[in-house]
Amino acid sequence: MLVETKIDSSVTSGSLHQPGYFLNRQDRTDKGGGVATFIKESLQPKTLSALQTKFSSKDIEVTVDLIEAKGPLQKVVILGVYRPPSSRVGWFNTAKDLILETLPYGPIIIMRDINADLFKPQVYPGKALLEVLTLAGTSVKEIFPTRITATSKSCIDIIALPHHLNCSLYKAGSLAASDHFPVQANITGRARHKVCPVFKRSYRTINYDDMKTLVANISIDHTNTDNPDIMLTQWHNSMISILDQLAPLKPFPRKRNKPRTINSDIRFLLDQRKWLAKEVQKDPNNSKLKEELRIARRKVKSNIRRLQKVRGEKMLNEKDTKGAWKYIREVTFTIKKDPPNRVDPVSINNFFATTVQASSPTVLQVPQSCDPKDCFNINNLSNYKVERMLSNLKVDTATGPDDLPAFLLKNLAKEIAPNISVIMNSSINSGLFPQTWKKANVTAVWKNKGSKTDPANYRPISILPVLARTMEKEIARQLSTYCISKEIIPQQQFGFRANSSCEIALLHALDGWMRAIDKGDMVGALLVDLSKAFDTVPHQKLIMELADIGCGMLSLAWFANYLSDRFQRVVQPPIYTE
Repeated sequence: MLVETKIDSSVTSGSLHQPGYFLNRQDRTDKGGGVATFIKESLQPKTLSALQTKFSSKDIEVTVDLIEAKGPLQKVVILGVYRPPSSRVGWFNTAKDLILETLPYGPIIIMRDINADLFKPQVYPGKALLEVLTLAGTSVKEIFPTRITATSKSCIDIIALPHHLNCSLYKAGSLAASDHFPVQANITGRARHKVCPVFKRSYRTINYDDMKTLVANISIDHTNTDNPDIMLTQWHNSMISILDQLAPLKPFPRKRNKPRTINSDIRFLLDQRKWLAKEVQKDPNNSKLKEELRIARRKVKSNIRRLQKVRGEKMLNEKDTKGAWKYIREVTFTIKKDPPNRVDPVSINNFFATTVQASSPTVLQVPQSCDPKDCFNINNLSNYKVERMLSNLKVDTATGPDDLPAFLLKNLAKEIAPNISVIMNSSINSGLFPQTWKKANVTAVWKNKGSKTDPANYRPISILPVLARTMEKEIARQLSTYCISKEIIPQQQFGFRANSSCEIALLHALDGWMRAIDKGDMVGALLVDLSKAFDTVPHQKLIMELADIGCGMLSLAWFANYLSDRFQRVVQPPIYTE
């Protein structure tokens, strides 16, 4: 950038043209010396003409160019400014207005000859210059003489940079065309952590007719009906092979999670509002600052509301009612957002794994006895039953470690039901639960209390494979039906029962209390909260309890195997920092 060019309209842009560079010129006026900014065309510069014209008419010689090129710099505004020594006192107030209107476009790099000596920051105009630089969120890396005469030296030529950019070189040139030395700076974007792509499958382009044919033709070895692991491994490998053929794994860019109601422009406005608020605290009688703060607050609110409105209209136009209601809850602050985990996944996985230590041998013992006539045995599942179970899957349920999503299993329910029914029946008849279905992805959810670095303040959410959860649900339904028919579960229990809830429990308790009061009896309530109730249930005692209620030997063996040799891993989205 060249300042005090002393050129006017008689000089053509062609005579100033430099190959590969974009030129933006603001010619000299009767009060100044002119500004010319050269920017590499590869950076895709664009002049903000309206802003430049507006402030040029206010006696500020300035060029305003926006860079939106891809790369470390991304979006940045280049301001080239010249301030003549004879400028009026109000020049810096106008410069502040320029900064306020430029900030919404992006971070600012200021290159200028201000004729304000930074060697004298406590007096005007050096003090006023520092206020402008602070307002813009910029600073000068180093202060050294840029104009040297026989009687003085001063720092009046500067390049002010935003804090998120790195400056590897900042110096004054050795060759000067006048008594000013040129200032040189090498600027790069701040180094970021390398973001690796996410490898996943795209199911949108799958031809489901072809896939249904291939899936229906999967053949598993039915001679190993006493070992469900072998059959499940064969079937799963065949499914993955088909997916690799029709929906291969491809790299996708990893998206950074950002607040939906705030973008980079609003962040700059927030920073500006914060700075103005501090300045008003320092000088509460300054009506100019108060007015600027009021305008900044209005700009923040209006920009946030406008962004919310645009996104809300987009949600409604897409007819995604679920997504629309989720967005409404977010913007109305009626939904809590879990903060990202700040604890190492390995340490939190070890904590979850050692939360409960078995006081007895880990190998569960199944009591040996004869099955009574009406004992509980898990019934085999027909092809029709399995198909109906798969058809009723919720498409948005979480995917487990086997990487077979629920919507895919639901679309292929009819084709995969025969093989899955054979695998499930093999598990029931052999008393062995497949090892692949014992593996869980665990997500650590913060409890909204305590330190985020303490694993004890996280709640584990285990995600098993969808097929494993489907079988679990059916076995639980059969056991619950048996317990209800034998009246094993007392009527006073309301939790974990069909057609029951906390509301019914409260109504039942309230009715009993009112009856007792009507009879003149005393009413008392004993309320107990068991810490880690499920974690502290001994598996061996659970097996004995199942035997006491009438479970058969084979069903007990299945439950014992289901509870044994389970594996988990903590998974969480990575946290990126700039």
